Amino acid sequence: MSPSTAYEDRLTEEAYWDSQYEPAASSVAPTPPARTKGLLGRLLGPRLRDLVQDYREHLVWNVLYPRYLPRRAGAKLLEVGSAPGTHLVQVHKSYGFDCYGVEYTPRGAELNRKVFRLNGLDPANVIHADFFSPEFQTRYRGYFDIVLSRGFIEHFRDVDRVLSAHLNVIAPGGMLAVTIPNLRGINYGLAWFFCKELLPLHNLDIMNGERFSKLFEAQGLIPLFCGYHGGFSFHVVDNRPAGFKGPVRDVCAKAQLVVNAAYRVFLKHGGAEHRWFSSHLAFIGVKQR
Repeated sequence: MSPSTAYEDRLTEEAYWDSQYEPAASSVAPTPPARTKGLLGRLLGPRLRDLVQDYREHLVWNVLYPRYLPRRAGAKLLEVGSAPGTHLVQVHKSYGFDCYGVEYTPRGAELNRKVFRLNGLDPANVIHADFFSPEFQTRYRGYFDIVLSRGFIEHFRDVDRVLSAHLNVIAPGGMLAVTIPNLRGINYGLAWFFCKELLPLHNLDIMNGERFSKLFEAQGLIPLFCGYHGGFSFHVVDNRPAGFKGPVRDVCAKAQLVVNAAYRVFLKHGGAEHRWFSSHLAFIGVKQR
C-alpha cells in the first residue's frame, strides 16, 4: 500500500487520534472509576472487586492469550497503533515478549514512550512512523514473531490492503491477532445514541462474523480463533457525551459492573458471544511459511 493510498483509505485523521491520547496516562490495565473502585474495595474486598472488572479483558488475559499465544520469552511482538502502550506493558510482564509499538502521531508516540519508561521497557521500541510507509514495510519485512492490532483495521475502507501490510512484517510461521469493536446489533443503537458522530469513522461492513472471517481467509492465514468475542458492554461506546447523555452514560457504566460480575460468575471461560450484542470480534491465526 502506497502512502497516498493509505491516507485515502483512512476514515480518521491524525488530529482525531491526538485528541484521544492523555499525556498523564500510565496505568497498565482498565479499572472501574476511582470512587466506585474505592467503595468496592472497602465493602467487598479484592476478590469481589476483581469480578466487576471488564469481562472482555478477563477473557483476553485469562482465556484467549493463555490458550493461543506462544510461551516463548524474547519473541518480538509489534502492536500496530500502540498508544498508550499499557497493553504492551502487560503483555511483556505476562509473557516476556520483546514488545514494540508503531504510532504515526507524535503525541501518541510520546505517550507510549513515557508509559514504556515508567514500566521499565525500552522507549526506543516505540517507532514513530506511518505503518504503511515503504520505509517501515521494507525495514521490518518478516521481522516480528507476533503482530497485534486492536481497534485499528476498522478505521480503513480497504481492509485487505491493511491486513496485507500486517502480514508483510510477520515472520513465516508467525502469529497475527486482531480485534475490532462490534458496532452492529444493539451496539449500533448505543453508539447512535451516545456518539453517532463517531460512526462514520468506522468500517461497519466488516463487523459481521462471516465477513470478518473471510478477510483472513483471503490472506491465507491458518485460523486458531475467529468470531465474536465478549458479552454485552456499555463500554463499546467508550466516551462521556455532553449534556444529559453524560449522566446517563455514568449510570450505564455502573450498571456494567453488575453485568461484568454476572458474566464472571456464570460464564468465566466465555459463552456469552452473540452477533447482536458481543462487544468485539477477534481473530488469532498463523501466517503460513
